[in-house]
Amino acid sequence: MLKQINKVEGQINNIVIAITNGFVQEELKAKMDELKNRKSELEAKLLEIEDKDINQIVTEADVRSLLSNFSGYVISRNVPECKNS
Repeated sequence: MLKQINKVEGQINNIVIAITNGFVQEELKAKMDELKNRKSELEAKLLEIEDKDINQIVTEADVRSLLSNFSGYVISRNVPECKNS
């Protein structure tokens, strides 16, 4: 995701340089708008992914609870690996 954002930023910078050098066309402006929108979309997706990662932190209490109930899961075959057997 960061690689895509960096690529889009590079393309935006190239357009800015072209405009600075006096090269202005409607297609260039349209492409600039397209790239800015794409960058915003990618950054929003990245934030969403980062937020999900933060919310999926496993705590010590989670691990202790799972391990304390593990033998019960195996005996009752309430584990996906056991259900297929």
